[in-house]
Amino acid sequence: MVTTRLSKLGSQLDSNYGLQMKFMDEETSWNMFFKIVFGKESCPLNLEKIGKKIVKSCRGLPLSIVVIGGLLEKMEPTKEYWKSIRRSISSLANLENDKHCLKILKLSYNHLPVHLKPCFMYTGTYEEDHVIRVSRLIKLWVAEGFLKPISCKSLETIAKEYLTELVDRNLILVHESGSTGNIKYCKIHDLLRDLCLREAQKERFYDVVEQHSPQGTCSQRRVVIMRSTPEEKVVDALKSRPYARTCISDCTRYERLPNPKLFELVNLRFLDVKSDMYLHLPSSINLLWSLQTLIVHYPVEEVIHAPVEIWNMPQLRHVHLWSGEIHLPDPRVITLSSWRIYKPSKE
Repeated sequence: MVTTRLSKLGSQLDSNYGLQMKFMDEETSWNMFFKIVFGKESCPLNLEKIGKKIVKSCRGLPLSIVVIGGLLEKMEPTKEYWKSIRRSISSLANLENDKHCLKILKLSYNHLPVHLKPCFMYTGTYEEDHVIRVSRLIKLWVAEGFLKPISCKSLETIAKEYLTELVDRNLILVHESGSTGNIKYCKIHDLLRDLCLREAQKERFYDVVEQHSPQGTCSQRRVVIMRSTPEEKVVDALKSRPYARTCISDCTRYERLPNPKLFELVNLRFLDVKSDMYLHLPSSINLLWSLQTLIVHYPVEEVIHAPVEIWNMPQLRHVHLWSGEIHLPDPRVITLSSWRIYKPSKE
């Protein structure tokens, strides 16, 4: 099954078995909005009229209705506030449907609490339609320092609460839940992902190689290398961003640890790479003296050999291997740093 917003593409695939989805009518739109905002409760009479105007302004676009509903469900149900949302949507009247929808989504982003904005924007680093492993996403949030510490709560617990709030606002979709009810995998709608990328570029939050403007890349702190990035651009990307602290890559064809340019990123604090050839971490790994978290993906379950120099990395706290086991050399007289090794379960 293929879904697309491009009608021409749909007709080219198979016009005999294509289904043209229609926009939602006013009654169906209102019922969806009503359930999201009020659940089983009744709508206050003073909000019903303005609420129906807001729904009408969504033009029968389900995503717009869902996101605006999630926004209003979290806000104080006052007529004045709802009128301000209505005015904001009305100003978008002459835009095409996709642009209209994106602007509505932007309203929801603008009203996000400050502590949730970076967490939401970070989901744009994943490829379109990618199923996101929540445990990995939480590790990224923790490593980046996005979480506001709360007494008697671990950072992981706080991260899960942030994720739940984004889900409640209909900005993140639950893809799969675990046996205990925790969110195991999540996804993000492609239009919301586009919003993340736009805001990230605007705020210089992270730099997506080949997609964002090259202006100011030298001082960029976060670098994202998508799977579609041409091979020759990867080395250039690492070379032109010497102050990067985070490098996120989903490249399996050429992103290998022994790339010498990688070890020039002395400020790197978080590194997530895939390697399809090398079973020995290079001795030059200790050049990344600021590194705190290292995640390495190998396609086969083999023993990964670490060099003795790994004990000389004073900031290294977490090593994650997604396949195989790691063999650590005898530290000998080298002082052992306080870091932990994880081999996550394949749940």
